[in-house]
Order: sequence, then C-alpha cells, then structure tokens
Amino acid sequence: KLNQRAKVHLKLDTGMHRLGFLPDDFIKYYQENINNENIKVEYIYSHFADFSNEDYSKKQIDGLKDVIEKIKFLDLPVPKVHFSRSDSLNVSEINFEWSGRDWRFMD
Repeated sequence: KLNQRAKVHLKLDTGMHRLGFLPDDFIKYYQENINNENIKVEYIYSHFADFSNEDYSKKQIDGLKDVIEKIKFLDLPVPKVHFSRSDSLNVSEINFEWSGRDWRFMD
C-alpha cells in the first residue's frame, strides 16, 4: 500500500531456542529473499541464552560469525548485526557491529 520496502531485522537462533531461524534456514531464507521487493533486511540479530556461561556465549557468537561468513561466501550483502542481552550491555567485547569487512567492537 505504501509502495515502500519494509526494513526488517531477522532473528538468528544461535542457542536460546525460543525464536528465530536456525542457521541453515536463515541462510536459505536470506538468499531467497535478498531481492524481495517488499522487504529489506537491515539487521541480523540474536540473543544470548545465558551470558554468565562464557563457553556457551562464545559458541553463540561463533554461530553468528559462521552465518556471516556463509553470507559473504555466497557474495550476498551482509546486513548490520545486533546481538546482546540486558546483563551483557556493559561488556565491550560483545558490543560489536559488522562493518561490511570485519567486526568492530563498540567502546
């Protein structure tokens, strides 16, 4: 009706197992819809399941990075990223964004 593309954030399930696409489904959906005239994927996002568990949080971040690498390998545009949880907001090592070429951690 508005003759505009909806700007969307796609949720990636990296381990919380509540909402979002599993990694392979995410890649498939993204690849099929990258040129959709109705939507523009601006962000990929996820949510830490248990930020106090460093090993599991690292596994989740690695899962996100794997998806980004697959998107790059397929030569698709890489959207921006947000990935956090309330109790992780003050930890600079995980407050990052994708610059298009590499990860940039926020100060």
